[in-house]
Amino acid sequence: MKVFEELGFAVVPSLANFLFVSSERVDGKVLYEKLKERKILIRHFDYSPKVTNWNRVTIGTPEEMQVLFGGIREILAEEA
Repeated sequence: MKVFEELGFAVVPSLANFLFVSSERVDGKVLYEKLKERKILIRHFDYSPKVTNWNRVTIGTPEEMQVLFGGIREILAEEA
């Protein structure tokens, strides 16, 4: 959760094995699609305007999370 916040994401507190995250720096659907191009899968929600910018991220192994954060950093740099 800390890394998401350091990257500027809003994070809904969770006791589960996933987080609900959103960023003002990149649209939720764009993030989902660009991560998918990198073969990194998260869940995007577009069924309601209230959640269209949010994504569900399952917590993986430390190595998997490093791959995810690397992809996110690349995408944020592209979107800047």
